[in-house]
Amino acid sequence: MNSIIAPTIATLYKRTNLFIKYNSRTIQEARNKTELRILVCIHSYCNVPGILKLLEISHGSRHNQLTVFALHLVDLADQPSSVLIVHDSHSPRFEETKANGAHHDYDSSETDQIVTAFNEFEKTNDNVSVQSLTTLSPFTAMHGDICSLAEDKFVALLILPFHKHTTKEQSLEEIISSFPNINQNVLDNAPCSVGIFIDRGFEVTNGSDPDYGVHEIAMLFIGGVDDCEALYYAWRMARKPGVLLTVIRLLETDSRDQRKSNELDDDCINDFRIQTSNDDFIIYEEKIVNDGEELIEALKEMENKFELFIVGRRDGLDSPITSELLDRIDYLELGIIGDLLAASDSATSSILVVQQFVNLIDNKVIEDLIGTQWLSMDRTAMNFGSRRLLMATGNTLWMYSEQKLKEMHDVDEGDVDDGDGDGVNR
Repeated sequence: MNSIIAPTIATLYKRTNLFIKYNSRTIQEARNKTELRILVCIHSYCNVPGILKLLEISHGSRHNQLTVFALHLVDLADQPSSVLIVHDSHSPRFEETKANGAHHDYDSSETDQIVTAFNEFEKTNDNVSVQSLTTLSPFTAMHGDICSLAEDKFVALLILPFHKHTTKEQSLEEIISSFPNINQNVLDNAPCSVGIFIDRGFEVTNGSDPDYGVHEIAMLFIGGVDDCEALYYAWRMARKPGVLLTVIRLLETDSRDQRKSNELDDDCINDFRIQTSNDDFIIYEEKIVNDGEELIEALKEMENKFELFIVGRRDGLDSPITSELLDRIDYLELGIIGDLLAASDSATSSILVVQQFVNLIDNKVIEDLIGTQWLSMDRTAMNFGSRRLLMATGNTLWMYSEQKLKEMHDVDEGDVDDGDGDGVNR
């Protein structure tokens, strides 16, 4: 039963999420708004301290509202469908998504710890609102629950814990083998921007100044919409007193030994530099790298200089620097820069990998992609776009065409061709 229900839910979600519109699906869109809405996913209590520190720094100004939805992910393999538990500060109440009875019992002691920690976070921070929830479902269906909740709560950012945690020797140890599939499915289907968080003891503030409480954060910028999204998130963090942000733009060279960039990237960087020019706690640097080996060397030199790295995932975005490193990637969901930083056993910095939501209806993404050299990391989407774009492109073009037909001919919905190519109206 599970193998049938879970794919059906995912398919329905992918088709329907394009019809529902709300503003601020990205950090970039929400940058000038007073409220930032974030959904954080928690697998176990060990994820909580680092996530809470990340949220604390994300609350850049006391005058802005931070609304957090904390979702505890509980795997019940024999659960026929999902159950959502909505907690309050006193007792949980149940909001069931299945129609045939009560949820299965489970040990709620860890959930109680998680809910208590987030309630305390809400009490000790001004203008912070928290709602804690638990989803009981098989791992195969969990990404659908996460994406649906993100849609329902109108969030701009969805944060997932990486499926490995750091050992005392600073190596990565796998927690649950099924979790990479959840993260990848969420990346492919999320209705908002997504961040994957690799926690190497962020709550310990290993890279901060203990006397002044200064958190040193670095944002690495190469180019593309994911890097722009990561930059805007880092910029938001820099509004927090005690955060020192260093933005490092990695520039590649072309055959004439000139720095290469594009207009979108330049606009993003210039906007950032102009508005932060008088901020003593924001540093901007540029570093030229000629090939992949120089990129690896540059990352190695800086891997322990900062408490947190924020990088774009850049899935499908091809560049001479990164394309030669594709074969070395272990974790596709982290992108090339995120993977290189995470793979180092000598690194102590935590990492946040950001993917920006791409709205194919409202933006000219399809037009921008035509003629652009793109390559997905699993080499399945050459010269067209990333996997998340490929999945939605067909449906989007059909819906856009259907809308135009209605406008031009004022016909009923039932008279419009269903877009399956057989010419039959349904």
